[in-house]
Amino acid sequence: MSRDIFRHNAIEKLSSPSQLTKLLVVVRLRGWIVLFSLCAIIFAILVWSVVGQIPIITTGQGILLAPEAQFLMKSPMNGVISQVFVKVDQSVLQGTPLMELSDGTTIVAPHNGKVFQLDAGQGEAVKVGEGLLWFQTEVFPNQLEVYAFIPAQVGERIQPGMNVTVDLNAVDTQKYGQLVGQVKQVAPYAVSADSDQLKVIPSEKARQDLTKGATMELVIVQPNLDPENKSGLKWTFGKGPPKRLGPGSTGTVRVTIENKRPISYLIPIVS
Repeated sequence: MSRDIFRHNAIEKLSSPSQLTKLLVVVRLRGWIVLFSLCAIIFAILVWSVVGQIPIITTGQGILLAPEAQFLMKSPMNGVISQVFVKVDQSVLQGTPLMELSDGTTIVAPHNGKVFQLDAGQGEAVKVGEGLLWFQTEVFPNQLEVYAFIPAQVGERIQPGMNVTVDLNAVDTQKYGQLVGQVKQVAPYAVSADSDQLKVIPSEKARQDLTKGATMELVIVQPNLDPENKSGLKWTFGKGPPKRLGPGSTGTVRVTIENKRPISYLIPIVS
């Protein structure tokens, strides 16, 4: 009996005009909230499609160099290398003996620096003007450049001033970020591993690896400087590695060749 009375009272409350009006108001309010939210989302998407920017990026391989601080030391005469006194990456002071030729001529360090690469070894015959070793003086951040190699069909679109980031293999990018820079110069002609422009890269293997045995566009990147960082260079986040970088580090180069509005994918005439 009590259950029937409860049901009867509940039905009466639900069927009364005041209760129906309250329910209708709640439903309408929720509907307006949903509609307003959808309109706000659509409006935000429309605004983003017009004022937003999607970067168009092309990638390639690159190597960090310091052309002003690296040079090839050549043999002053024909002869045979009788002794080699140094190893690769060995730091030396000006005047330190590096090699000795069979006639007693000693090749000495012209400046304080280090041996970057040996191109000839003990017992090898050399001719006058032939390369003996690559020598590197002290490298400052403003001397560093990235030589980037981009596939020719894409590299033609690259212009000086375009933004660049570099993932260096020698740097923990998750911790220190990417090296930041701009395109300084684009070589007027495509290059291959044996091009004269690449002689600044001492290692033939490195030249082959970077160009992948094909013809590439050579893009020279100038890293941004930041004197507050120990590396002296600017990074995408943080202060970068706690030391200066030297030539020889390789990595992936990303060049932003264009920023497109999202709406241009739907309406190509809007760029």
